[in-house]
Amino acid sequence: LNAFYRTAYNHLEKRSLETKPLHLNLSGSLIDAYLCPQDNCEDKVIQEINKANTSIDILAFSFTSQAIGEALVKAHSRGVTIRVVFEKTRISKYSQYENLHSHNISIYTDKNKYTMHEKTFLIDNRTLIVGSYNPTANANERNDENILVVQDTHVVQKMNREFKRVLSIAQN
Repeated sequence: LNAFYRTAYNHLEKRSLETKPLHLNLSGSLIDAYLCPQDNCEDKVIQEINKANTSIDILAFSFTSQAIGEALVKAHSRGVTIRVVFEKTRISKYSQYENLHSHNISIYTDKNKYTMHEKTFLIDNRTLIVGSYNPTANANERNDENILVVQDTHVVQKMNREFKRVLSIAQN
C-alpha cells in the first residue's frame, strides 16, 4: 500500500491539466484517482451510478448537484435501492434533499452531535467513491477537489460499516 501512496503522490505532484487521471491495479484492487474540476468528477460519479444494479448508499455533507440527483432518480426507477444521509446543517432550498424525497428515495438527516463531513458513495457493495468532492456546483466548477473510485472488497466493507453506523443514528 505504501507503493500506492508513493505512486499517487508522484503522479499528482507532476499533474497538469493535460495529464490523464491515475489508474492503479494493486493485486486486483482497482483505484482510480481524479482531480476536479479538470477531470469532471460529476461525470465520473454519474458513470458509476449508472452502473448500479442493486444499491447506492451515500453520506453527503453538501449535495446540490441536479445532474447527480437526476441520475439517482433514474437508478431508483430501475429498481436500485438508494439511501442518502444528509448533513443536517447543509439542507437548504438548493440541496437535493427535497428532490430525492419527492421521488420516494430513502433520505435521512444526520443526527450525531458532530458535523457529518463525509462524502461517500457506496455502489452495489463493490465500488466506493470517496474524497473531498461534494456534489455541488462549486466543486464541479471552482474548487480544487478529488475523488478516488475504489474497487476493493476490504475497503468497501469498512466504509459500508461506517455508512451503517451513521445511518443508525440518522432520522428518516
